[in-house]
Order: sequence, then structure tokens, then C-alpha cells
Amino acid sequence: MNTDHLKKCPRTLLCFALLLLAVLAGSAGCSDDAGDETGGISAEMLADSGKSTLLAIYMVGSDLESESGAGTTDLLDLISGFSARPDDCLVVVGYGGANKEGWRGMRIASIAELEQDAADEIIGNEDCFLEEYPDANMGDPSTLAGFLAYVNGIEGYEQRFLILWDHGSGYEGFGQDEVHDDMLTLAEMKSAFAQGGKRYDFIGFDACLMSMVEVAVVIEPYTGLLVASEETEPGSGWEYTTLARELSERPGISPATFGKAVVDSYMVDPDGEKTLALLDLGKTGELLAALDGFGVVLEREISGGNFEPVGQSFWYSQAFDSNPSEECQTSIDLTDLVLRMRENNPACTREADRLAGALDAFVLYARHDEHFSRADGVAIASPRFIATDTLDTYRNAATVSPGWDAFFDTYVKAKSGDHEDPVLTEHEDDWTFSVSDNLGVAEVMLVYCIEAEEGALAVGEVPVLPDSKGNFGRESWNGEWYCMDTGEGTLLPLYLSYEGTCGGSRQVYYSPVEIARDGTTTEAALHIYIDPVTHTGEILVEPFETDENGDVSTGAGGWTDETLLPGDVLRAYARGYDEPSGESVLVETGTITVTPATRLSYGTMPAGVYSCSLYAEDFNGNTGSSGRIVVEVE
Repeated sequence: MNTDHLKKCPRTLLCFALLLLAVLAGSAGCSDDAGDETGGISAEMLADSGKSTLLAIYMVGSDLESESGAGTTDLLDLISGFSARPDDCLVVVGYGGANKEGWRGMRIASIAELEQDAADEIIGNEDCFLEEYPDANMGDPSTLAGFLAYVNGIEGYEQRFLILWDHGSGYEGFGQDEVHDDMLTLAEMKSAFAQGGKRYDFIGFDACLMSMVEVAVVIEPYTGLLVASEETEPGSGWEYTTLARELSERPGISPATFGKAVVDSYMVDPDGEKTLALLDLGKTGELLAALDGFGVVLEREISGGNFEPVGQSFWYSQAFDSNPSEECQTSIDLTDLVLRMRENNPACTREADRLAGALDAFVLYARHDEHFSRADGVAIASPRFIATDTLDTYRNAATVSPGWDAFFDTYVKAKSGDHEDPVLTEHEDDWTFSVSDNLGVAEVMLVYCIEAEEGALAVGEVPVLPDSKGNFGRESWNGEWYCMDTGEGTLLPLYLSYEGTCGGSRQVYYSPVEIARDGTTTEAALHIYIDPVTHTGEILVEPFETDENGDVSTGAGGWTDETLLPGDVLRAYARGYDEPSGESVLVETGTITVTPATRLSYGTMPAGVYSCSLYAEDFNGNTGSSGRIVVEVE
């Protein structure tokens, strides 16, 4: 993302090993300032159970293991922290799914075998395991079903915890076996759990984006408690040394206490942008009933022509896996959405209050860092970049409830049918505009550009709010914006695309760059958090790769550092417009070599010709703009 002796495989395990082999034979062959806690866990839930515990981990290594050894690292941490007697607590791991020696197919091992294998600090290079299935595809439901059958056949343990470890894609699924290029969809996970037929006291996803209502609906029949993250997780994942010690010191730990420990230990290390929550899936029915009624009211609102307040509630809610510049946004926080809908749509007050109460009971415990001040524990799919032609893809992957699904589909179809650009009408004062659109305006920006041979190249944007009369001002601009300052007199303009706000008033920007380090060059996104009053900023680096189909995957080349380092060569871009294709394009603006003094600075841009204009966007991405005002910097 430990123990004293080898535990032999009893006769019962051998029987289930044979069952697993039969099943597999048919298979195809992301700050340290934690946010407020939410919800509430009763003292009774936190009391030790006094029961023996079995912890099962389904670890699909994928590129996390083959490129950066993240699976091995977490298993070594697990071993180092574990010391419980096997009769009190047993850990069983099914690992594989990575294109690496010992990780192709699937192996099953207990702590005893893993400890033997780890003598050289490498997992998978020794014949230390209980069972091995070299042709297994861990992205196939039959493999997961087989692993669960093996686990279910282990007798003598009164409570059972399950962790699913790998990449997560929210409603699209979990677990990318890179050998077979296959991932478990939600429907396939449901099928695998149904075959096992048993409930677990705790299920956790050490994976990105899995704290979603769509996921909870699928998992609810098989556990009472779920731990998962609304946002992407850093490759290091959960803190397994801490969790192993918790299990060893308290083998009768209650599921709720273990879940809380997962959340708290994960939030200790300020590694990336983090959220994690413990959910009470026993409250799923009440949540879905409230969400169903909420959807009915909202569908009535948009069918009656009240589209803009609903659309703006979606648009400004706390988003996850969000990069609007690349037309990506997986989900939004459900509590934040409810509060915004309630404020913007008085007609839904009653149903919003009911849903808010259901969410308060559903989320037992949630934490977030300073980057996600409006994350409350559980998310739901965002419709921002789902269109009519992709709606079936989402609907085939996930459902929520009839009322909500009907509203969601109606919203997407109405949004997707809008092809009219917003209209900006200039007033007599030459600097204020009224903005109109048939379905309503999502956002208005003041855009800053470099005037170049290729045309106007956008380097930045700031949101503009309407005045008391609902008009938007195109105020004069003196050519000040953000650059990377080497500290040696060189300024490199950055294209900063506005993504929203976090941590109260901080503005979030995205900047596409290229970074060369130690002979390796990677595409990357800079996630920049700026205080608009002091103009100070925090920069996080997220490397990524783009394949031949244009699909993006993060964590390029095993790059784990989230900061720019001295010696890095940073190549920046501005965003232009290619008239023949009608598409936006990135145009290089220059390079710098990072020094120890390099920082983000705000001030007058390098000498040149610039411009600014108002830019309006509606909920379907249609845009309109005002004329440009030219600014010369000498």
C-alpha cells in the first residue's frame, strides 16, 4: 500500500484448497491537519468482542507492485508489526495480479509463510505459501470467489475481517490484474460474494474512490461495516504496521474499533490528499429510502424548469478524482451536495433534512485532511462529465435507488441536450456584463492570456461572482499573475486552471507540466492550493501516463515524490485553441531548472503582451466570452 512458527494447513483448509482449484480452473487465464470527525460510534460498538479474529487480505498487486513494490512494502509492514498467537488471530493473504516474479496468478499465504518468504525482504521469490494458482486472474470474479471460499473454510475464528487492496475506480470497480488486463466490476464483486454466502464483520477497501453509495449498495449484504476513501489514495495506502500491532495486542478487537484504527492510522502520515471513513452499512436501507425521496423532488424541480439551482449544487459540491481541465470528475460528497441543494432549492428542504439525518447515521466516523474540508465520508457519482452517450455505461456499472436513478438520468439527458452557448451582453459602462443561458450558467471566469502568434494562450483564470444586480465585472488587469520563480531572476508563467476551493477559502488550481528528473521525463499535473489574499501556495506533483487511447493513469514510472526537487527540469504550457480541429491544445511556454530557492510567486508577468476577458460556461461545457482587453508589460 509476523510470527512465531509455521501454522500447518489443517484438513479443512485442504478441502477448500481443492474447491478453490476447481473454481479457478474455470477462470480466464492518494497535509497532516486532519479534519473534523463526523458521525458517532457508540461505546458498545467500541468494546472488545473477546472473540478470535481472522483477517483476510485480497491483494491485487497490479502496477503498484510491479513498478514500486507497494504490495511487498505493506506485507513487510504487516509482518513487522504482528505478534499474536495463531489461535487468537490468523492473517491470510491472497496476493498476485502483478507482472512480476512470484506475483503472476495468485498465491495464498498466512503470516507464517510470508515471514519465511520475507527473510530477504522480497515477497514472492520463495516457495513459501499455502496454495498457488499460477494461471489465476485476480480481476475475475471466480478468483475472488475462490479466495473467499478458502477463507470461509477456515474454522475456529469467531469474527472475520476482509481487506481488498489495489487500485479502485469507484462505481467502475476494483482490482486491476495487470497480467490479464482485467478489473472486477461491482456486479462481479457482488457475484463473488454471493457465491461465498457469508457475511464479514468488517470489509475495507485499501483502494481509491470506493466510499460511494453505489459501492455500499453492492457490499451491504455481506458486511455491517465498511471502511473506504472518497478520494484517491497515495500508493503507500494504509498503515499495516500499526494495524498488525492493534490485532496482536487486542486479538478480540471489535470491528468498529479496528475500523476506527484504520482511519486514524491512515491519517497520521501527511502523504498526499486524504479522506477515509467508517460506514455503518446496517443503515443503508434508510439512506436509500431518503435518497429516493430526495431524487423524486429534484426530478420534479428540473422538469418544472428550475434547472440552474440544481446544476450549480452539483457543480460546486466537494468533488473527488476531479480534474475538470481534463474532463474528469468521478464523484461528489453526498452531504455537501444535500446542503447545497437545500440552500438553492427551498422546495426540497424536507427531503434534504431527512437525507441529512440518514447520512449522519450512516457515517460512523470520518476524517479528512485540509485539502477536503467539505468531505463528510461518503460520495455519489458526479454527473458533470457523464453525457447521454456515456449514461448507459454508468447505469450498467451502478444503480442507487429508483427515485435517485430516474432523477440522475433526467438531469444528464437535459444537460446533454443543451447546445446553446451562454451569451454575454456588455453594458454601457464597458466593463460589466449580464450573462444568460437557456438552462443557466454554471460558472463565470476572468481569463488571463498571453498574446502570441498562435493566438491568445490562456495562462490563468479566477472566478467572478455576480454583483447585487446579477452582473459580472471585467475589471482592469495590470498584468500580475503566478509564475515559477527560480530565485535567480527567471520567471516561468504557469497555466493555472481553476478547479474549485478547499480548506475554507483556498483556491485549487491544476497546471499541466512535464518534468525531467535523473534522465527520466514524465507528464505531470501540479495541484496548487493558493490563498488568494496572501498569494502563498502549496504545490503537489502528480505524475501520470497517457496511453494510445488517451486514457490516463497516475503514478507514472513508480514516481513517489510529491514535490519538485532541485535539479528537476520543469516544462510549462499555456492552453490555446486549434481552429481546424476545434479543440483546445497545450502550447509550450518555456522551461526552468528547479533550484532550492524555486517557488511560486505572484507579481508582474515577464515583459510581453497579455489580455484578459470574461468567460462563461454552462452545465454542458458550452462557452461564451467577452472581447479581450490588451495589457502590455514592459
